[in-house]
Amino acid sequence: MNVRKGITALAATTTLAGLATLGLTAPAQAAARVAAPQPASVATSCYGGSVALSLPENGYSNTYTTTSRCNDINLRLNTEDGLEVRVCWAKNHTCQNGWTIVSRLTEWSVIASNVTHGTRFYFQTQPLVQTGSSYQGRAAF
Repeated sequence: MNVRKGITALAATTTLAGLATLGLTAPAQAAARVAAPQPASVATSCYGGSVALSLPENGYSNTYTTTSRCNDINLRLNTEDGLEVRVCWAKNHTCQNGWTIVSRLTEWSVIASNVTHGTRFYFQTQPLVQTGSSYQGRAAF
C-alpha cells in the first residue's frame, strides 16, 4: 500500500513540475476547462445597436440587413397587445413556417436564430387581437 501512495505522489509531483516548466499551474489548467460566462457586453452590443421600428398590424415591414452585432433577429414591442411575427427572406421572398408571439411581457423575442451576417429580411405580422393600429418597438439584428 505504501508503494502505491509513493507512486501516486511521485506522479503528482512530476505532473506539477511539468506544468510549472510550461508556466501552468493546476488552477490555470482547471480554469481552461471551464467555459467563461458570456460577458454582458455581448448582449449590450447586440441590443445596444437596436433600431426603432413600426410594424403594421397585419402585413409586412420595411427591409433590414443583419449585422455582425447579433447572431439572431430579435424583436421587442412597446405595447401590451401581442403580435405574431415571422421573418421573411428578401432574397427569395420566402418566410419562416412558424410564428413567434411577441409582446411587451417578453423583453426580447428571438424571431430567427443563427442568421448569416449581411442577410436582407423583413417581418410579416398578424395580430392576436385586431386593434387597427401599428405596433412600435425595437429590433436587434
